[in-house]
Amino acid sequence: VPITVRWLQIHMTHNPAEGKQDVRMMRAAIWTNSERNRIIAADVKKHYGDPDTQVLILCQSTQHAVHLLQHLPEFELCYGKISPDDVAKYKREGLLPETWLPMTAARREALREGFSAGTVKKVIATDVWSTGVDFVNLRVLYRVDARSSEIVDNQGPGRVSRIAPDKYGGILVDCWDM
Repeated sequence: VPITVRWLQIHMTHNPAEGKQDVRMMRAAIWTNSERNRIIAADVKKHYGDPDTQVLILCQSTQHAVHLLQHLPEFELCYGKISPDDVAKYKREGLLPETWLPMTAARREALREGFSAGTVKKVIATDVWSTGVDFVNLRVLYRVDARSSEIVDNQGPGRVSRIAPDKYGGILVDCWDM
C-alpha cells in the first residue's frame, strides 16, 4: 500500500552525544535520552492515541525500549534477550515494575500472534520484529532507532506496507534529530 512518511522533528537545546562515539553515543543521544523519548511519546499520544489504532515502535536496543516504556506504559515490550542483571537494574531505577517478568520465546510468539490478529494494538519492539514478521493490518510504524543501514532502512519500514482488505495506506513516522 502507499506509505505516508511523517518526519518527527526532534529539537533539543543541547547535544547529549557530544564527545561520544559508537554505543556510548547511541546510549546518550537515543536510548536513554528522556527528552527525545518524551517527544516521541507525546507524538504517539497526540496522533495515534486511540486505543484501537495499532502502532508499532521499532527501536534498536532493549535499553531503549525500556526507557520508551516509561512514557508509553500502555505499550507491550517485544525483544530478544535481557540479562538478569539488567532487569534488576531497571527495577531498581524504577524503569520496570517489581512484578515485571522477562520475555520468553512462548510469550514473544503469543505477542506476535496477537499483533498479527489485531488483538494487541501497541508494541515497542527491538529488531526482533524488523524482519521475518508479516503484520498486514499495521497502519502506523514509528522508527526511532536513528540508524542508517540499507537493510534496516528497508526491512523495518516495510512492516507498514503490507496489503490488507480495507487498508488504503500506511504511516511511517521517522525521527529527524536536530
